[in-house]
Amino acid sequence: MLLQGWIHFHQFFCGGKLHAKTVRVSTCAVLADGNRCALCVSYRDSLRSMYHRWVKQKSLSPSKRQSTNSKTNLRWLSIPERSKRYSCLQTRAKEIKRLKEKINLIMEKNRVTLDQALDSDFKAITNEMSKKVYEEHAEDSFKRVFWDEQLKAADVKDSRQM
Repeated sequence: MLLQGWIHFHQFFCGGKLHAKTVRVSTCAVLADGNRCALCVSYRDSLRSMYHRWVKQKSLSPSKRQSTNSKTNLRWLSIPERSKRYSCLQTRAKEIKRLKEKINLIMEKNRVTLDQALDSDFKAITNEMSKKVYEEHAEDSFKRVFWDEQLKAADVKDSRQM
């Protein structure tokens, strides 16, 4: 089997005995166990690391390579794998859209609207308590930052202004 254009992966018979698989340079003519040509000896580490990378890539299940959260670059995927990933992305997008609609429906259903009188009472209370909060809590504390953000949210007319 040819790997990366210049590496062969062999399983061979020698002396009537089946020898283990080995990695050799494609120009290597030596097929005996234990004997290696000068190129095989000099490139042995590189050949083995390339072979192991190749085996790892082959061992990845197609579902992992095709999944939407896969880190495999599209150029390394075959056309069927790309189309499978694209269909998975479409399915994921439909699911996200469905969940957003469900969240919006729940928000609409459970929303509490305040009348003007209650809203003005809440604003007055927060403004009165602001002095106490500023005195008790340091400027970089969580409670102070939270309080400031709540005051900002109460002052805006539209939630998109936050």
